[in-house]
Amino acid sequence: MSLGDIITQNEVDAVASLVEAAGELDLEPFFGVDEQFTTTSGSSEYRIMYQLGDRFHFRSALISFRRIWMPKEPSHWRTVCRILSQAEMPSRIRTQASLQAQIIENFICERDPHTDKEMGRKTLVDLWLNTVFAHGGIAGPNKRLDFEAAADKYGQGRFEFGFRMCVKLPGEMFPALSKNAAKPALDVFKDQLSIQPSFRIGAAFGTKRKEVTKHGEVIIRQASSEYFSEETFEQRFQRILRRRHFDSLSFILRQFDLTPVNILKLVFAATSFAAFIEKLGGSLEVTQGEGADGGIDERLPDGFTGFTTIHEEDYRPCGRVLISSQGKIRTTPRAVVVLDRALGRFQQELLSE
Repeated sequence: MSLGDIITQNEVDAVASLVEAAGELDLEPFFGVDEQFTTTSGSSEYRIMYQLGDRFHFRSALISFRRIWMPKEPSHWRTVCRILSQAEMPSRIRTQASLQAQIIENFICERDPHTDKEMGRKTLVDLWLNTVFAHGGIAGPNKRLDFEAAADKYGQGRFEFGFRMCVKLPGEMFPALSKNAAKPALDVFKDQLSIQPSFRIGAAFGTKRKEVTKHGEVIIRQASSEYFSEETFEQRFQRILRRRHFDSLSFILRQFDLTPVNILKLVFAATSFAAFIEKLGGSLEVTQGEGADGGIDERLPDGFTGFTTIHEEDYRPCGRVLISSQGKIRTTPRAVVVLDRALGRFQQELLSE
């Protein structure tokens, strides 16, 4: 049996629909590096604080997400993976489809820690989508009463934080499935079978704030003044510094009593992390000694008031940064290398956006 004997127009359209939806996910701010997901330990005023990001970004992202998530959609990820994993497909596409499917499957089949591992991640997402977003929870297996019972049991903050994380992480996996398997498959369908999607792949709602269409129309997509402002360079600095991969730099900068404008000048003047600390008015001690090895002992040596753990790009811990109220910093040689890279990346991202 050949590939042409098993691939139908509907299957080509299903693959194309996933490619389109995944492309839209890539454009959603919710899946970008600026969207904030943090938890903060409680104080005398509250038990814990959840930083969830913009609600409009999230609701917008769910529109494209559900096209790939919902089993009844032609672009459902399992449906597309089954098409791409057939024996007649080219081996490179078949292998990538199987690999990406396993990564997604492993994640969504795990139990969610934010619901004390009593609820699977798929169950958590389906409960939200089928009761308060895509459907009303009146008919079907997911009921609004189930949603409210879960919110009461786990707390609204934990429950919503868990849902957002269960959307964000698969939503970052779906574009990988598109790039590595679905898009190459469309090329195979076109070149070997002369079958193309029955529709044009694109973002139906556009991608630009202002554009001129082929019909000579001008379209402006701009939020009301309540939600839109032209970003200053100082605001860009603050936004980029809040990205998760700059957590360590952010922690260090908070220890110095300098304005963002002054810090900006020093960021671009520094050629290394050590030079940056010196320009901030601090001092750097590089050692494998007391308290700097990133071990489980979180006690602070005398004279130090705070610390943060430094992680490699694959999230492996490689040491700690200890800091004193006088700006003295102690860390490991490996952590300095990682912080050098982080500073360079920070400079690059500040200039490239």
